[in-house]
Amino acid sequence: MRTKNLGLRNPVFRYDVLLVTVLVFMLVFTVLSPAVFTAEREKLLQEIEEVTKKIYLYPVGEDTFPLRSLEDVEGIFKDPHSTYLSEEQFRHMEEKLGRSFGGVGIYIGLQQGQVIVESTVPGAPAERAGLRGGDVITAVDWRPVAGASLDQVAAMIRGEPGTAVNITVRRDGRIFNFNPVREKITLSAINHEWLEEGLALARVSFFGQRSGIEMSALLESLRLEGLRGLVLDLRGNQGGYYYEALEMASFFLDSEEALVQVKQRSLGWQEKKADGTPGLFLPLVVLVDGETASAAEIFAAALKENGAAVLVGETTYGKGTIQVVIELVHGGFLKLTTAEFAGPAGGRIEGRGVEPHFLVPLGPGDGPGDGPVQAAVELLRRQVERGEGAEDVLSFLEAGLQGLHREGGTPLPRVFEGELYYPLRPLLQLTGRTISGGDEPGEYIFDWFTQTFTINLGERSITWEDVAGRGHSRAVVLYGGSTYVTRQFLEDDLALPIY
Repeated sequence: MRTKNLGLRNPVFRYDVLLVTVLVFMLVFTVLSPAVFTAEREKLLQEIEEVTKKIYLYPVGEDTFPLRSLEDVEGIFKDPHSTYLSEEQFRHMEEKLGRSFGGVGIYIGLQQGQVIVESTVPGAPAERAGLRGGDVITAVDWRPVAGASLDQVAAMIRGEPGTAVNITVRRDGRIFNFNPVREKITLSAINHEWLEEGLALARVSFFGQRSGIEMSALLESLRLEGLRGLVLDLRGNQGGYYYEALEMASFFLDSEEALVQVKQRSLGWQEKKADGTPGLFLPLVVLVDGETASAAEIFAAALKENGAAVLVGETTYGKGTIQVVIELVHGGFLKLTTAEFAGPAGGRIEGRGVEPHFLVPLGPGDGPGDGPVQAAVELLRRQVERGEGAEDVLSFLEAGLQGLHREGGTPLPRVFEGELYYPLRPLLQLTGRTISGGDEPGEYIFDWFTQTFTINLGERSITWEDVAGRGHSRAVVLYGGSTYVTRQFLEDDLALPIY
């Protein structure tokens, strides 16, 4: 068998760290008789059993073996990400992850039930042949596409490089036929734009085989153009290569900082550190949403838990396991969950996701200048200005508190015994969170990331347990009906930077 480091929303762990001995076989098949076919199928099922017992993360009971058919395979796995793949399914998955395929270079979408060309890749066959954004695709190779899914239409358009495909479109009430010749199309994992002077946004669509190299080149280019702050948009990023996510995260972290915690079946939690190369330190905001998954969650958690970036958006998908794809000697591929990962500080991701500092959902009317991007720009702008010595510029949170005070008279930060305190309820409101009543009189609670904090007004304290179950307590100040906490509590215990 041979391991393959592939998968979307399924980050993979390089086989050289799995301590699995793998063998490569070259098989030549002739036409098989039914008896030989049955024997080969039995060998395949036995191979699946052996590999599963050896490296699958979750123990499988002996009563599930032996397998009698491929239909039995799905029933032995205890997670939704492990599966048997045919040759065709594997090629499709590999194509999605690598973003390299034989095609014509068009982006398609559905609009009122019609398949439309959203845009074309500059210089690609589709553009050269005359296709353009807004065209309605009615047929591919003379086969109507009405009722077909986008994946089905994409499969019809793709094919071997060097072959032609006929695409029929409707444009301005007229029918046109185009015959682009397919080429190898490679889509970039990273695209960028300048938001304003000194502030740039880079969209990371997936973690492909060259994403680290792409990001390194982009950062150097942006730096030479005067980069002062960066937004990394991981919304919709469903993962990719595990080690590419770690490499990219290390660009923004100090040498030897922890990147991730990994747990395999026969081993406890092990820490993976940055490679020792000093990181690029600049104001950084990472945008995430419910479709940010897997390798993208590793990246987001590494930057968040090391204090290298502020996260804005929605809680991520919550896929905290690692898969490998193994080429089977007797046909097909086995995609198996072999490890679980957590954030560098131990925060579990599986089933929970990574919660951002600022919960800012994308509204239904939001477009290119959407709410999360606007919040990110405001965060960066103030952080950059304050970092460059502008003492009269309020931090993002302080400016927000001033705005709430002007709108509704909410309390402002106050000094008690020579130390600056912040009003907790309006501050949490700025992050998208609320405080609710507890079980006892004078008790209030709020959730922050994966922890629950309890405020006891009678004891003038706030208590919580960390991810390891250790209890902590901080004093609070009550004044004018509001609860105040120190900056140290916000920055050290909530990991909420006061930029």
